[in-house]
Amino acid sequence: PKDTVKGVELIRLAAEKKYQPALFEMGKFYLRGEHVAVDPRKGMDSIRTAAERGHVAAQYMLAQRYEAGDGVELNLG
Repeated sequence: PKDTVKGVELIRLAAEKKYQPALFEMGKFYLRGEHVAVDPRKGMDSIRTAAERGHVAAQYMLAQRYEAGDGVELNLG
Protein backbone atom coordinates (compact mmCIF):
# COMPACT_ATOMS: atom_id res chain seq x y z
CA PRO A 1 0.00 0.00 0.00
CA LYS A 2 1.07 3.56 -0.74
CA ASP A 3 1.20 6.37 1.76
CA THR A 4 1.47 9.40 -0.53
CA VAL A 5 1.10 11.93 2.27
CA LYS A 6 3.98 10.40 4.22
CA GLY A 7 6.08 10.11 1.05
CA VAL A 8 5.61 13.78 0.16
CA GLU A 9 6.41 14.78 3.74
CA LEU A 10 9.67 12.80 3.64
CA ILE A 11 10.61 14.37 0.30
CA ARG A 12 9.84 17.82 1.74
CA LEU A 13 12.03 17.14 4.78
CA ALA A 14 14.88 15.95 2.56
CA ALA A 15 14.49 19.06 0.38
CA GLU A 16 14.78 21.27 3.47
CA LYS A 17 18.16 19.60 4.07
CA LYS A 18 19.11 20.50 0.47
CA TYR A 19 19.15 16.91 -0.84
CA GLN A 20 19.27 17.44 -4.60
CA PRO A 21 16.81 14.75 -5.75
CA ALA A 22 14.27 15.90 -3.18
CA LEU A 23 14.69 19.54 -4.20
CA PHE A 24 14.06 18.55 -7.81
CA GLU A 25 10.96 16.51 -6.92
CA MET A 26 9.50 19.27 -4.74
CA GLY A 27 10.14 21.75 -7.51
CA LYS A 28 8.18 19.61 -9.95
CA PHE A 29 5.40 19.16 -7.39
CA TYR A 30 5.07 22.94 -6.99
CA LEU A 31 5.16 23.59 -10.73
CA ARG A 32 2.49 20.97 -11.45
CA GLY A 33 0.40 21.34 -8.31
CA GLU A 34 0.97 17.70 -7.40
CA HIS A 35 0.44 16.98 -3.69
CA VAL A 36 0.90 20.73 -2.95
CA ALA A 37 -0.69 23.96 -4.13
CA VAL A 38 0.69 25.30 -7.41
CA ASP A 39 3.50 27.76 -6.67
CA PRO A 40 5.71 28.51 -9.70
CA ARG A 41 8.11 30.65 -7.66
CA LYS A 42 8.74 27.91 -5.09
CA GLY A 43 8.99 25.37 -7.88
CA MET A 44 11.60 27.31 -9.82
CA ASP A 45 13.54 28.17 -6.65
CA SER A 46 13.67 24.51 -5.67
CA ILE A 47 14.73 23.37 -9.13
CA ARG A 48 17.32 26.15 -9.35
CA THR A 49 18.81 25.11 -5.99
CA ALA A 50 18.96 21.47 -7.10
CA ALA A 51 20.65 22.54 -10.34
CA GLU A 52 23.17 24.71 -8.50
CA ARG A 53 24.00 21.71 -6.30
CA GLY A 54 24.75 19.55 -9.32
CA HIS A 55 21.49 17.70 -10.06
CA VAL A 56 21.77 17.04 -13.81
CA ALA A 57 18.04 16.65 -14.54
CA ALA A 58 17.35 19.91 -12.68
CA GLN A 59 20.07 21.63 -14.71
CA TYR A 60 18.47 20.38 -17.91
CA MET A 61 14.96 21.42 -16.86
CA LEU A 62 16.21 24.84 -15.77
CA ALA A 63 17.99 25.33 -19.10
CA GLN A 64 14.80 24.41 -20.97
CA ARG A 65 12.81 26.88 -18.91
CA TYR A 66 15.38 29.64 -19.45
CA GLU A 67 15.38 28.99 -23.18
CA ALA A 68 11.58 29.11 -23.33
CA GLY A 69 11.35 32.06 -20.93
CA ASP A 70 8.96 29.99 -18.82
CA GLY A 71 8.97 30.76 -15.12
CA VAL A 72 11.94 33.10 -15.30
CA GLU A 73 12.26 36.86 -15.34
CA LEU A 74 12.53 38.40 -18.81
CA ASN A 75 15.97 39.86 -19.50
CA LEU A 76 16.45 41.48 -22.89
CA GLY A 77 19.73 43.21 -21.98
